[in-house]
Amino acid sequence: MTDRPHPGDGANAAVGSLAAAVAPELSRPLRALRDRLAVLVESLDNYVMTATGPRPYPWNDLKGLREDIAAAYLESRQVTRLAGDFASAVGAGAICPRAVDVQKATESAMNLAKHGIPANVELFIDHGDVPPVICVPGTLILAIAQILMMAARSTARTDGGAIAVRTRADDGRVYITVSDNGNPVMVDDTCAIVSALAETMGGTFELAQKPGTGASAELSLPGTP
Repeated sequence: MTDRPHPGDGANAAVGSLAAAVAPELSRPLRALRDRLAVLVESLDNYVMTATGPRPYPWNDLKGLREDIAAAYLESRQVTRLAGDFASAVGAGAICPRAVDVQKATESAMNLAKHGIPANVELFIDHGDVPPVICVPGTLILAIAQILMMAARSTARTDGGAIAVRTRADDGRVYITVSDNGNPVMVDDTCAIVSALAETMGGTFELAQKPGTGASAELSLPGTP
Protein backbone atom coordinates (compact mmCIF):
# COMPACT_ATOMS: atom_id res chain seq x y z
CA MET A 1 0.00 0.00 0.00
CA THR A 2 1.47 3.36 -1.00
CA ASP A 3 0.94 6.61 0.81
CA ARG A 4 -1.56 8.86 -0.87
CA PRO A 5 -0.36 12.40 -1.45
CA HIS A 6 -1.76 14.99 0.88
CA PRO A 7 -4.14 17.42 -0.89
CA GLY A 8 -2.08 20.36 0.31
CA ASP A 9 1.21 19.08 -1.08
CA GLY A 10 0.53 20.31 -4.62
CA ALA A 11 -0.60 23.72 -3.37
CA ASN A 12 2.49 24.06 -1.19
CA ALA A 13 4.72 23.12 -4.10
CA ALA A 14 2.96 25.65 -6.32
CA VAL A 15 3.34 28.41 -3.73
CA GLY A 16 7.02 27.55 -3.31
CA SER A 17 7.58 27.60 -7.06
CA LEU A 18 5.81 30.95 -7.39
CA ALA A 19 7.79 32.43 -4.49
CA ALA A 20 11.06 31.28 -6.05
CA ALA A 21 10.10 32.99 -9.30
CA VAL A 22 8.82 36.22 -7.74
CA ALA A 23 11.57 36.75 -5.17
CA PRO A 24 14.38 37.71 -7.58
CA GLU A 25 11.98 39.90 -9.57
CA LEU A 26 11.20 41.73 -6.34
CA SER A 27 14.83 41.98 -5.30
CA ARG A 28 16.24 43.42 -8.55
CA PRO A 29 14.16 46.65 -8.74
CA LEU A 30 14.62 47.21 -5.02
CA ARG A 31 18.40 47.07 -5.44
CA ALA A 32 18.14 49.55 -8.32
CA LEU A 33 16.00 51.89 -6.19
CA ARG A 34 18.45 51.65 -3.30
CA ASP A 35 21.38 52.52 -5.58
CA ARG A 36 19.54 55.50 -7.11
CA LEU A 37 18.69 56.88 -3.68
CA ALA A 38 22.31 56.50 -2.61
CA VAL A 39 23.40 58.54 -5.64
CA LEU A 40 20.85 61.24 -4.81
CA VAL A 41 22.08 61.52 -1.23
CA GLU A 42 25.68 61.75 -2.40
CA SER A 43 24.78 64.36 -5.04
CA LEU A 44 23.04 66.55 -2.50
CA ASP A 45 25.99 66.33 -0.13
CA ASN A 46 28.39 67.27 -2.93
CA TYR A 47 26.18 70.19 -3.96
CA VAL A 48 26.12 71.61 -0.44
CA MET A 49 29.89 71.30 -0.09
CA THR A 50 30.81 72.75 -3.49
CA ALA A 51 28.14 75.40 -4.20
CA THR A 52 29.72 78.88 -4.22
CA GLY A 53 26.94 81.17 -5.45
CA PRO A 54 23.46 81.95 -4.22
CA ARG A 55 21.54 78.75 -3.62
CA PRO A 56 18.20 78.31 -5.39
CA TYR A 57 16.50 77.04 -2.24
CA PRO A 58 16.77 78.06 1.40
CA TRP A 59 19.22 75.83 3.27
CA ASN A 60 16.56 74.55 5.66
CA ASP A 61 14.43 73.31 2.75
CA LEU A 62 17.42 71.64 1.11
CA LYS A 63 18.45 70.06 4.41
CA GLY A 64 14.95 68.69 4.93
CA LEU A 65 14.92 67.23 1.43
CA ARG A 66 18.28 65.58 2.04
CA GLU A 67 17.04 64.04 5.30
CA ASP A 68 13.89 62.72 3.62
CA ILE A 69 15.88 61.10 0.81
CA ALA A 70 18.40 59.67 3.29
CA ALA A 71 15.56 58.14 5.34
CA ALA A 72 14.08 56.61 2.18
CA TYR A 73 17.52 55.22 1.30
CA LEU A 74 17.88 53.54 4.70
CA GLU A 75 14.39 52.04 4.40
CA SER A 76 15.18 50.81 0.89
CA ARG A 77 18.31 49.10 2.22
CA GLN A 78 16.28 47.23 4.83
CA VAL A 79 13.64 46.13 2.32
CA THR A 80 16.29 45.16 -0.24
CA ARG A 81 18.10 43.03 2.34
CA LEU A 82 14.84 41.32 3.28
CA ALA A 83 13.98 40.65 -0.37
CA GLY A 84 17.44 39.26 -1.02
CA ASP A 85 17.30 36.96 2.00
CA PHE A 86 13.84 35.83 0.96
CA ALA A 87 15.11 35.06 -2.54
CA SER A 88 17.90 32.95 -1.07
CA ALA A 89 15.58 31.17 1.34
CA VAL A 90 13.02 30.10 -1.25
CA GLY A 91 15.71 28.71 -3.51
CA ALA A 92 16.32 31.49 -6.01
CA GLY A 93 19.85 31.48 -7.36
CA ALA A 94 22.14 28.54 -6.69
CA ILE A 95 20.28 25.31 -5.95
CA CYS A 96 23.33 23.05 -5.82
CA PRO A 97 25.15 22.38 -2.56
CA ARG A 98 28.17 24.60 -2.03
CA ALA A 99 30.29 25.99 0.78
CA VAL A 100 28.04 28.26 2.84
CA ASP A 101 29.20 30.83 5.39
CA VAL A 102 27.29 29.91 8.56
CA GLN A 103 27.46 33.41 10.02
CA LYS A 104 25.97 34.99 6.90
CA ALA A 105 23.27 32.32 6.70
CA THR A 106 22.40 32.93 10.36
CA GLU A 107 22.17 36.69 9.79
CA SER A 108 19.90 36.16 6.78
CA ALA A 109 17.65 33.86 8.82
CA MET A 110 17.48 36.43 11.61
CA ASN A 111 16.49 39.11 9.11
CA LEU A 112 13.65 36.92 7.85
CA ALA A 113 12.44 35.94 11.31
CA LYS A 114 12.85 39.23 13.16
CA HIS A 115 9.32 40.40 12.31
CA GLY A 116 8.07 37.66 14.62
CA ILE A 117 10.38 38.49 17.53
CA PRO A 118 8.63 40.82 20.03
CA ALA A 119 10.29 44.21 20.49
CA ASN A 120 10.73 43.59 24.22
CA VAL A 121 12.68 40.35 23.66
CA GLU A 122 16.46 40.72 23.83
CA LEU A 123 18.53 38.96 21.19
CA PHE A 124 22.05 37.81 22.01
CA ILE A 125 24.44 36.59 19.30
CA ASP A 126 27.70 34.72 19.76
CA HIS A 127 29.30 33.85 16.42
CA GLY A 128 32.07 31.38 17.00
CA ASP A 129 34.88 30.68 14.55
CA VAL A 130 33.24 27.96 12.48
CA PRO A 131 34.09 26.55 9.04
CA PRO A 132 31.64 26.69 6.12
CA VAL A 133 29.17 23.87 5.64
CA ILE A 134 28.28 22.21 2.34
CA CYS A 135 24.59 22.65 1.60
CA VAL A 136 22.04 24.55 -0.46
CA PRO A 137 22.12 28.07 1.08
CA GLY A 138 18.34 28.44 1.16
CA THR A 139 17.94 25.18 3.06
CA LEU A 140 20.18 26.35 5.88
CA ILE A 141 18.54 29.78 6.02
CA LEU A 142 15.06 28.24 6.19
CA ALA A 143 16.06 25.82 8.95
CA ILE A 144 17.54 28.54 11.16
CA ALA A 145 14.60 30.89 10.49
CA GLN A 146 12.15 28.18 11.55
CA ILE A 147 14.07 27.66 14.81
CA LEU A 148 14.16 31.40 15.50
CA MET A 149 10.41 31.77 14.92
CA MET A 150 9.82 28.87 17.29
CA ALA A 151 11.87 30.67 19.95
CA ALA A 152 9.94 33.88 19.24
CA ARG A 153 6.64 32.12 19.93
CA SER A 154 8.10 30.73 23.14
CA THR A 155 9.10 34.16 24.45
CA ALA A 156 6.10 36.12 23.15
CA ARG A 157 4.38 36.26 26.56
CA THR A 158 7.44 36.23 28.78
CA ASP A 159 8.55 39.26 30.79
CA GLY A 160 12.26 39.80 30.28
CA GLY A 161 12.27 37.39 27.36
CA ALA A 162 15.58 36.64 25.67
CA ILE A 163 16.80 34.58 22.73
CA ALA A 164 20.45 33.56 22.39
CA VAL A 165 22.01 32.40 19.12
CA ARG A 166 25.38 30.66 19.23
CA THR A 167 27.53 28.98 16.60
CA ARG A 168 30.46 26.73 17.42
CA ALA A 169 32.58 23.99 15.89
CA ASP A 170 33.59 20.76 17.57
CA ASP A 171 35.11 17.56 16.23
CA GLY A 172 34.45 18.32 12.59
CA ARG A 173 30.87 19.44 13.06
CA VAL A 174 29.21 22.84 13.19
CA TYR A 175 26.55 23.53 15.81
CA ILE A 176 23.94 26.28 15.64
CA THR A 177 22.14 26.62 18.97
CA VAL A 178 19.10 28.80 19.66
CA SER A 179 17.97 28.97 23.27
CA ASP A 180 15.29 31.01 24.99
CA ASN A 181 13.84 31.58 28.46
CA GLY A 182 10.19 31.51 27.42
CA ASN A 183 7.32 29.12 27.84
CA PRO A 184 7.69 26.25 25.36
CA VAL A 185 4.80 25.75 22.96
CA MET A 186 3.69 22.79 20.89
CA VAL A 187 6.11 22.65 17.97
CA ASP A 188 5.59 19.22 16.39
CA ASP A 189 5.18 20.66 12.90
CA THR A 190 8.20 22.95 13.22
CA CYS A 191 10.37 20.14 14.56
CA ALA A 192 9.36 17.91 11.66
CA ILE A 193 10.18 20.65 9.14
CA VAL A 194 13.58 21.47 10.64
CA SER A 195 14.48 17.80 11.08
CA ALA A 196 13.69 17.17 7.40
CA LEU A 197 15.77 20.18 6.34
CA ALA A 198 18.66 19.06 8.56
CA GLU A 199 18.55 15.58 7.08
CA THR A 200 18.91 16.94 3.53
CA MET A 201 22.10 18.68 4.68
CA GLY A 202 23.50 15.55 6.32
CA GLY A 203 22.81 16.94 9.78
CA THR A 204 20.58 16.44 12.78
CA PHE A 205 18.20 18.53 14.85
CA GLU A 206 17.46 18.25 18.55
CA LEU A 207 15.09 20.19 20.81
CA ALA A 208 15.06 20.22 24.59
CA GLN A 209 12.18 21.93 26.40
CA LYS A 210 11.59 22.52 30.08
CA PRO A 211 8.39 24.26 31.17
CA GLY A 212 9.23 27.48 32.95
CA THR A 213 12.86 27.52 31.88
CA GLY A 214 12.59 27.81 28.11
CA ALA A 215 13.94 25.68 25.30
CA SER A 216 17.19 24.92 23.53
CA ALA A 217 17.25 23.90 19.87
CA GLU A 218 20.42 22.69 18.18
CA LEU A 219 21.19 22.15 14.53
CA SER A 220 24.28 19.99 13.92
CA LEU A 221 25.92 19.91 10.49
CA PRO A 222 29.12 18.41 9.07
CA GLY A 223 31.74 21.11 8.61
CA THR A 224 34.17 21.40 5.71
CA PRO A 225 37.70 19.99 6.26
